[in-house]
Amino acid sequence: MIVKGNYEIVTNTPFGDLKSTVTLDVDGGNLSGRIDFNQNVTEFDGGKVVGNTFELETNLGTPLGKMKAMITGFVEGDQISGEIKMFLGTFKFTGKRI
Repeated sequence: MIVKGNYEIVTNTPFGDLKSTVTLDVDGGNLSGRIDFNQNVTEFDGGKVVGNTFELETNLGTPLGKMKAMITGFVEGDQISGEIKMFLGTFKFTGKRI
């Protein structure tokens, strides 16, 4: 349950740093949750958790519309980091538990 929690994250993009709030819920090795980004809410399920690492695939709400995204990351203590892969590129994120 190391991964479970609410996080404020910052994603580094060519458009600048973008802030969002993420909720990660864990049931066994299954990951679900919610991403609040720029007045877009994306709920997801079907992700996977192994130890302190996670991965999920979702259609992420963005200012340009919904875009397919593969998100991977890990949690260490209250810190979270990882990357978001989209057709626009791969973007790193970091954040903290709130």
